[in-house]
Amino acid sequence: MGCKLAWPTKHGAAIRLYSGRCPPLQFRQQWRAGAARYRLCWTALGAFVASCWSPSRTPCLGRLPGVLYLITVQRPSVTAVFSRAAVRGPTLLPRAGFPRAPLRLPGPGGGAPMATDAPPPAVDAELDAPAANPPPRKGALTPTRGSSLAGETLATYRWDPPPPAPACGVVFLLHGIFAHCRFEFLDSDAANARTRYVGSVVEALNGAGLVVIGHDYVGHGDSTGLRGYFDSIDTLVDGALAVIDSVLGEDGAPAAATAAGANGAAPAGGDAALAGLPVFLAGMSLGGAVAVLTSLRRPTRFAGVAVFSPAVHPPADMFGLKGHVLAALSGLLSSLMPTLPVLQLPPSPFPKFREAVELDPLFYHGGVRCRVGREMLRLYGEVGVRRGEVRGRWLVCSGAKDVIVSAEGIHAWVAGVVAGSTEGGAPGATVTERRYDGMGHDLLREEGTAQVRADFVSWVKGLL
Repeated sequence: MGCKLAWPTKHGAAIRLYSGRCPPLQFRQQWRAGAARYRLCWTALGAFVASCWSPSRTPCLGRLPGVLYLITVQRPSVTAVFSRAAVRGPTLLPRAGFPRAPLRLPGPGGGAPMATDAPPPAVDAELDAPAANPPPRKGALTPTRGSSLAGETLATYRWDPPPPAPACGVVFLLHGIFAHCRFEFLDSDAANARTRYVGSVVEALNGAGLVVIGHDYVGHGDSTGLRGYFDSIDTLVDGALAVIDSVLGEDGAPAAATAAGANGAAPAGGDAALAGLPVFLAGMSLGGAVAVLTSLRRPTRFAGVAVFSPAVHPPADMFGLKGHVLAALSGLLSSLMPTLPVLQLPPSPFPKFREAVELDPLFYHGGVRCRVGREMLRLYGEVGVRRGEVRGRWLVCSGAKDVIVSAEGIHAWVAGVVAGSTEGGAPGATVTERRYDGMGHDLLREEGTAQVRADFVSWVKGLL
C-alpha cells in the first residue's frame, strides 16, 4: 500500500500527493489544479510586496520578493514536469548536451530494426556535406550613437544566389521571439540542429535569384544584450532599419561604410550590385509585426512584405488566467521588475521541433520577461490602430491551429487593412491571404512547410 499526503484547499477539497500505487491521470489533474492556483497567488503576492516595501526600510520584508521569485519562477516545479510529460507522451525527449539516438522499431517479420526519425545515412551525409551547405557571410553591425541600440552589436547574415546567376532582388528576414535568424529560416540537419541550408527557405530564395539578409535581434542569438529581453518594440524596428540601411543606404543607394565581417569574412552589406533591385521584407511571428512597423516607417522602400503568423493580435485565451492577471499588472511589473521572467510560452505540438528548441544553445528557453510582455501588449494595440495606414503588396500566412497568435485575429487584421486602404483615394494595399488548415504557429518549420515555402517564393517571383 502506498502512503498519501493531503492538505485542504480554499474550497474545502483536498489535493492528495500519493506515493506507491497512484492513478497517474487523476494525480496530474489534481496537482495542476492546485499548484497553478497557489503559484499564481504567490506571484501576485510577490508583486504586491515589491511595490509596497523597500529593502532599506524593512530588510526582512525587502527580501521576500526575491524568495517568492525563487519559489514561483526559478525553482523547477512538479507541475512543469507533468505538463511536459502530458504534452510529449510517455517518452521524454533528450535534453541539450546528450546524444540523440533515433527510435528504432523491429522490421517486418521481426527483422532488423528500422530508424523512424532519420533518412538513410547516405542521404544525411550528402545533405549535410559542407559543399551543400555554404555558411552565410556573417558580420557584426554596431549602430551609431543616438540610436536606441547604442552600445549593442547585431549579428548579421547574408546568403547570395549561386553563381553565375545575377541577383534580381533582396529579401530581409525578421525572426520570431526568443529564436534567432539561422534557427528560424534554415532547416534541420541529421541531428535536428537548425543549420541545414539545403531544403530551407533561404535556399529556395537563393534559387530564385534573391540575395537573403537577416540579423539577430538585440538579446537574441549571437547579438549582444540580456537574453530574451528588449526594452521596447521600437528597439527591434530600429535594428531592422539599421541593417537595411547598412546594406542599401537610407535613400536606397549602397552604404559607403558597412559592418566588418567576422574573422576577415566579407561584410554584410556594401554591394553596389544591389542598387535598384526590388527589396522585400519577410517576418515570422514577432518578426511579422516588426515588419509591419518597419514598412510604416519606410512606406515606399519595399516591393512587397510577407508575414507568417504575424503577432498582430493577442492569443485567443491570453494563455489562461495567469496571462490575464499578468496583463492587468503588466504596467506595474514592467516598471518594478522589467527583466523578471513570469510566463512560459506553450511548447510546439510537434515533438521534432520541441527537440530542436531544446538542442539549440542560442535559443532563449526562459519565460517572457515583464517588460517584453508589456511591449507585446503595446505592439498588438499599435499594429491594430495603424492597420489602415498599411500600403503596398502583402502576403499574409496563418495556421488554423495556431495557439500563439489567433488565426481569426490575423484574418480580422487583414480585413482592416483592406478596408482602410480603400479610404481617401490614396494607393491602397494589395493583400494575398493564405491559411493552412493542418498547421499551427511555426509555418516555416512544421510538417507541411514545403507548401508555405513554395507559396512564398512564387509570390515573390510574381513581383520581380
